[in-house]
Amino acid sequence: MNPIGDYWLTGYSVDAKLGEIRLRAEWPHAEIPDGMPRNSEICFREVEAYHLVHDNFGTILGWIVERPVAELVSRRAAEFESGFSNDGWPHFWRGSVEQAVAYLQSQGARAFEIVSTLGLSGWVLARETDAPVTDGTSGNTHAAY
Repeated sequence: MNPIGDYWLTGYSVDAKLGEIRLRAEWPHAEIPDGMPRNSEICFREVEAYHLVHDNFGTILGWIVERPVAELVSRRAAEFESGFSNDGWPHFWRGSVEQAVAYLQSQGARAFEIVSTLGLSGWVLARETDAPVTDGTSGNTHAAY
């Protein structure tokens, strides 16, 4: 498991063919805490959909928070409806929260919120990640999605 908290985002990539999103980060200080790598990369695999915003080219990463799939889909239903009507995004939208959640659950999708101290935030619906994940009960998170 690769750390991300307090690392600075140096880039991210989307591989549509593999269905992966990768976040690359670097520890910004000269002294690295014991056992921590200078560079870190996390990957989301079997991505169903994502939304990343506010990349200010100085993002300080915080946490990856796992949320209930139904909660994310319910909050984003209007966006999904508009996106599907206009652009066919997301591919799993069929006009209702219930149908979307049923599909995502059948695929084993999980909802991940990306929370940063500064800069990029968003969410990813994917089957898995190698990021350290919290459930959001630490009090250090906010609902960015």
